[in-house]
Amino acid sequence: MELIYWTMITAVNTLRNNPTNSTVVAKTLSQYISLISNSNSTLNQTYKLTANEIDTYLANITNINLIINTTDSILVAQQLNQRGNVMVLGASFTRGIGGQVINTANTDNITNSFSSAAAIISNQSITGVMSLNMLIIDKPTTYKDLDKSSDRFLASSVIVVALHRDDSASTPTNISLYFQVLNEYDPNRVAQYYCSFYDTTSSKWNESGCTIPKNNTAFNRYECS
Repeated sequence: MELIYWTMITAVNTLRNNPTNSTVVAKTLSQYISLISNSNSTLNQTYKLTANEIDTYLANITNINLIINTTDSILVAQQLNQRGNVMVLGASFTRGIGGQVINTANTDNITNSFSSAAAIISNQSITGVMSLNMLIIDKPTTYKDLDKSSDRFLASSVIVVALHRDDSASTPTNISLYFQVLNEYDPNRVAQYYCSFYDTTSSKWNESGCTIPKNNTAFNRYECS
């Protein structure tokens, strides 16, 4: 069996052993995403992380300021308040290049440029938020065939978000989303696109609370919240 197969098994086992070191969790999760994105092997389902596991491991990353940027994903774990009154609001990813953190100082530059995917938390939603964890996966292999209950298909990269709040009352989270249709998922016909989140309770994609995506032809992307 190829080396990438065994390396992936090692990464999965490391995460499932629930390490308490957040840096280990973040680096191993990022490594796993790269491995599964580039593997041609048919991996035993036992050694594939579920969407729920990815959610959990991302949320388990705490008390660090870390950015792991590859050509397969960007993983951000940042305290919301940075130096010079700059606040972290999200991340973006460009296929073939990598990603970057979005903050109050560069939001306009990011939204006025080409990105495969991006997510920005609104200023109204950051009340009580201490830190933000975000993972943008370029090739969402894990998510591609999750929901076969309808004739809808995944068409873009996937963004996973976890917010760590203080003890104040929870504020509804409004996130602006920017997605390009990936070439390998382009239906090559007129199609209706939806912004959805994966509901790990029902194991289905869910559009509840999401706006209808608008086509921004200038940047060849769809925008919603």
